[in-house]
Amino acid sequence: MYVVKNALINIKRSLSYNPELILADEPTGNLDHDTENDILKIFNDLARKQNKCAIIITHSQNVCTLVDEVYELKKVKGDI
Repeated sequence: MYVVKNALINIKRSLSYNPELILADEPTGNLDHDTENDILKIFNDLARKQNKCAIIITHSQNVCTLVDEVYELKKVKGDI
């Protein structure tokens, strides 16, 4: 329960500044499926109703199925 409450508080705190661009690094990483969906609804509402840009970095396949676009980073052979 502490992890869930802490995650929601952190998201609300960061959104209190009314940013145009939201960068979220694993916002649902340690959360159960229902809470993950609740947080994704927040980001979805921000994007669709408030015209914000939300970029979510995640390993969650659930997140990937619920967003508009997915960009996958892959390691390239050789040194860059």
